[in-house]
Amino acid sequence: MDSSSSPEPPSGPASRAVVTPLVAAVLARCNTAPHLYTTLPAGAPALRRAAFAVRRIEDRIALGHVVKLVQNAHGGALSEYALVSSIVDADEPGMPARISGPVLVGQERTPLAPVGPLDELFRTARVWHGRASSEHISGLVEGARLRFAYDEQTCALVPLDNAVASPEIELHEHDFVYIDAPLPSADAGEVLVHAPWRIAQIRKLSRSGAHKVQLFDRTAAVDGFEDEQLLSKGAKQVLPSAAYIRGKCWVESARSMKERDRLRGLPDVFYVAGDVKQCMRCRDEREKRQHIERRLKKHRLKALDLFAGAGGLSTGAVLSGLAKCKWANDFDSSAAATFSSLHNKVIIDTRDCNVVLRDIIEGRAPPHMPDPAEGLVDVITAGPPCQGECFPLLALVCMADPLAGFSRANMATNNKSRPMDPRNMLVATTLAFIDVYRPRFVVLENVGGLVDPANGKLGDVDVSQGFLKMILTSFCEMGYGVRAHIAQAVEYGVAQSRPRIIFLAARSGEPLPDFPLQTHAGFKKATPKQFKVEGCDARITTCRCVNGAPLPAVTAGAVLSDLPMFDWMSSCEQRPCAAALSITQADPHVIYPDKNDEHDRWRRERAKIIPSFEVPKRGESDVDRIGPQSPCAYRCQPRTSHQLALRQLVPGSAISSSAYKQQVTQHQTTVLSLDASERVCNVKLAPNANYDTWPPSKPKLASWGYSSLAAASARKNSAYPKAYLRADPAGALQISMARMDPGSKSGGNLHWDQYRLLTVREVARAQGFPDGVHFATEHGFGDAIRQVGNAVPVPLARAVFRSILRALVDRELATEDEGETASAKRRRVDE
Repeated sequence: MDSSSSPEPPSGPASRAVVTPLVAAVLARCNTAPHLYTTLPAGAPALRRAAFAVRRIEDRIALGHVVKLVQNAHGGALSEYALVSSIVDADEPGMPARISGPVLVGQERTPLAPVGPLDELFRTARVWHGRASSEHISGLVEGARLRFAYDEQTCALVPLDNAVASPEIELHEHDFVYIDAPLPSADAGEVLVHAPWRIAQIRKLSRSGAHKVQLFDRTAAVDGFEDEQLLSKGAKQVLPSAAYIRGKCWVESARSMKERDRLRGLPDVFYVAGDVKQCMRCRDEREKRQHIERRLKKHRLKALDLFAGAGGLSTGAVLSGLAKCKWANDFDSSAAATFSSLHNKVIIDTRDCNVVLRDIIEGRAPPHMPDPAEGLVDVITAGPPCQGECFPLLALVCMADPLAGFSRANMATNNKSRPMDPRNMLVATTLAFIDVYRPRFVVLENVGGLVDPANGKLGDVDVSQGFLKMILTSFCEMGYGVRAHIAQAVEYGVAQSRPRIIFLAARSGEPLPDFPLQTHAGFKKATPKQFKVEGCDARITTCRCVNGAPLPAVTAGAVLSDLPMFDWMSSCEQRPCAAALSITQADPHVIYPDKNDEHDRWRRERAKIIPSFEVPKRGESDVDRIGPQSPCAYRCQPRTSHQLALRQLVPGSAISSSAYKQQVTQHQTTVLSLDASERVCNVKLAPNANYDTWPPSKPKLASWGYSSLAAASARKNSAYPKAYLRADPAGALQISMARMDPGSKSGGNLHWDQYRLLTVREVARAQGFPDGVHFATEHGFGDAIRQVGNAVPVPLARAVFRSILRALVDRELATEDEGETASAKRRRVDE
């Protein structure tokens, strides 16, 4: 398999995971091998595991009692309970009272089973009705903890003491709303999984829901610039039903580019070139929210970023305006250098995270890491390594099995030792950091394989999806509310298919944010897989409640079309170029002997227009990258709002503003073998073309080891249809990997109209990294590819932190409303 030619960084010594007693107790329930972790006391409270007691009904049942039900609603053997919240005396003498209340379930009916706390009950949305008699109730429950509401359809545990209800939608005249009425399109049925919502302004409300509205259409390119937030007035219509309304948005008048720059990128905000009426009541509410947001942003949350990498999570947090990174840890020196350029006031600790945690617990925390006793950490973000083939971000690398981890992209199918790889224990180390610091919020990211029943086992073979249960149970024991969702990065403004699982947790007393709804339309080919939690009815899904999204899908062309064009050339023949550049023949002809066919002649004519760069012979040259010297001029001015945003500075970064003066850096590809380069250059220059488009006169050699593409093994595996696949400018790029291999299963990394792989800058843009970010390459150019492939997409991270900001604002508003209501009641009493 072809990959980056850069040498691998030196690996550190393997070490056992350092965990706290709380995390160790959860690992022990999963029968995890003790030699994989070391337990250090961290002053945490003792972990409760004893089951609660059920006694016979002897006294009168009162409000607030928890009762065990005789028959559960599912008719199975598992017990159910109820919290008595209503008691109505019977109409007839001698009859028992009628009682009702929410249904409670034990850990065996939740995603925590079988490792969850036995003395915990969880409140469901179901309500039980019955009588206070032995016919319906088998006993009273004593010693049970009731701290969480449990959504039986999703993986969400919401603390009962900090639940904040989302405000209901109230419509007024002149409000702007989203309408779920996708326009028919010849291509939409094949490409889009859901279209962007239409936007309308309510002209006149109707009790029947048939409101009169003024449509606002999304504009086409103006002067060659596509702005996804720019609208223009359309037709006037009558809605068939209010059921078409999906939410509210905000539209302002913005005639100049300066006014639009002020609004660009804000969620649920659009603008028009002319005048627009607005609902004054909604304007006042919006200003009130903005005032609270400004107050919160003045005192930004302080974040600790574990496995920081190039800084995708931290950069998204900064761009949200809510948080700033103060401390970070990562073992990869190149990634640490990149991170430091983005967050210049952060001293990143490059030691093994287990060594760091041991020092912190034993009171030897270095000056650049926070002291847990001071309570300084507001947020912990972490994305523990998931691959085994690429260099891990920490010191746990000396393993006999190179294919460990959760990612299925580089995974052996029958690898029984994979669950016992100590690198997987970095999840437990992360939980131990959380247990020590107890931050207000936690954001954990990983691949879907972490919760896949076929790949998420931990410890004993009977504990399926053990990592999911370990994470949820640990949060539960710490008193944190938690949500688990699958997020497809495409649906958050990323031009790349990248499904990830996100755990969003909040400490008791803090509002547990809703997972952010999709901001952009998606693609059928990028629909993420959903996972059922074994042993209960819950599923780990995306948070899409209805089809559609506020903004159109972000395509690869919309993100990359302003970057310079260039082709690969071989060193066989030197030919002059009109631009006085030294270019060479298009095809190295390592496999195919013909040197003057029609394809070559066409390429030589193309080379007079498109700059070309020599493909060195890997292993015989110290050149590890191909492309323009860095920096170089952009191909053109920004053509889309996405390209404009990617040329902006990151607030607080150490990047000089001169880096954005019409120059782009690291617009270069990695180096492949000459035969792989030849295969790349012989794929038809068209979107979605793959190895099957090689000229008929040339044998379709398969670099992945099949004797022929007609072999049974090739047919069984569909011959890797994404191998040597060109990207589609009208769709999303394939998932970025930690190394560039055009012949791999993921593939899709050939440019659609240039003879080459995608460059580091192109895949970095697909991850949402601004152009000014320079990826350090201390061990070779492969470092840059690995950092981008391992990163969390910046727009996805920004959306998650915006959801935390929204939850904090909602709590502030609810508190103010309660205060105003109480004040009004006191005034009425005084009067």
